[in-house]
Amino acid sequence: MNQNNSYNITRNLQKIIDVFCIMSGVYIFIFFIRAQYDLLILSVFNIFIYMICLYLSRKDSINNAFLLLHIQITLYISICIVKLGWNCGFDLIFIALLSIIYIDVFKNRSVSYLVASLESATYVLLYIFTFEDRNFHDTPLFLINFAFLMFLLLLLSKTLRITDIVHFYKLQNEENKFKNMSQTDYLTGLLNKRALTSIMNETRYCDMIVAICDIDNFKKINDKYGHNVGDEILKRISDILTQNSAKSDIVSRWGGEEFFIVSFDTKKEIFLDKIEKMRRQAEKIRVNTPNGIVNCTLTFGVSDRSDDKETLIKQADERLYKGKRSTKNCVVSSDDGSTPPHLFR
Repeated sequence: MNQNNSYNITRNLQKIIDVFCIMSGVYIFIFFIRAQYDLLILSVFNIFIYMICLYLSRKDSINNAFLLLHIQITLYISICIVKLGWNCGFDLIFIALLSIIYIDVFKNRSVSYLVASLESATYVLLYIFTFEDRNFHDTPLFLINFAFLMFLLLLLSKTLRITDIVHFYKLQNEENKFKNMSQTDYLTGLLNKRALTSIMNETRYCDMIVAICDIDNFKKINDKYGHNVGDEILKRISDILTQNSAKSDIVSRWGGEEFFIVSFDTKKEIFLDKIEKMRRQAEKIRVNTPNGIVNCTLTFGVSDRSDDKETLIKQADERLYKGKRSTKNCVVSSDDGSTPPHLFR
C-alpha cells in the first residue's frame, strides 16, 4: 500500500470512527430513556474502544485499528440483536461491515475476505437462532439471497481490484513514458545531458573513462544542406556510437552536435580501440541529397581513467577542442604536443 493510499484510508477510517462515536452517543441517550442500562454501559465501552482505534490509526497501525473496529462492532450489534431482536435495524449494520472486502487495508488481501466471511457467518447464525417471526422472512429463500449478496460483493470487489490494478499500470506506464521523455533526446533516443549527469553523480567508487565527440563542420552541413540532413547525420552517428559501445557503457547526446560516452572499469587501451572504431565508421557515412553526397567526420577528446567526474569531463572537453583546433577527424587522448593525423596517445 503506497503512502498516499495509506494516508487516504487513515483519514477515512478516522471519519468512520467519528461517526460511530456520534452514533454511540445517540444510543446512550436512547438506552437511558428506555432504561436499558446494560446496553447503555456497552455503548459507553464502545466509545472507549473507538478511542483506541483512533489512537492506533494515528500511530500508523491502520490494519490493527481496522481489525479491532470490525471485531468490536460485530460483537456490539450481535448483542443488540440478541437483546432487542431484529426489529431495530441493527442487522443492517452487518451489510455495511461487509464493505471491508472493497478496502485494501491488510498486506494480505485474504484477511479482508476472512473477516467478511466471519461477519457473514455471525449474521447467518444470529438469524437462525434468534429470529423468531419466521413468517416475516421465507428463511430458505432469505439465506439463499443473503449468500447471493455475499457472492455479488465478492465479485464486485474482485472486479474493482482488477480495475484498480489496470488503472495503476496505465498510470505507471504514462509516468514512465513522461520520465523517459524527460531523460532522452527526442531525435536520437539517447540519454540527454541531464540524465547522464544524474547517473554519473549516483555512481560512486568506480573508475570511469569518458569521451566527448563533436561532428566536424556540422554547422556548415546544416547551412548548406538543411536541418533534415543534419538530423539524419545525428541519428546515424548515434547508431554508430551505440553499436560499438559495451552494454555497460553509457552513450548520451551532450548537446547540439556533441556526444558523450562513458565506460566503467575499462582499460584505457580497450576504450580507445572502441573510440577509434567509431571514428572510422563515421568516416564512411554517406547521405544522398539533391545537392550531392554528404559525408562527415568526428573528433574525440578522451580523458584518463579516474573516479573524479568533474576532472574527467574537463579533461575530455579540453582534449576535444585541442583536436578541433588541429586536424579534426582525430582522437585526442593525451596532453602532449604530438599531432598524428587520426589518433593521439
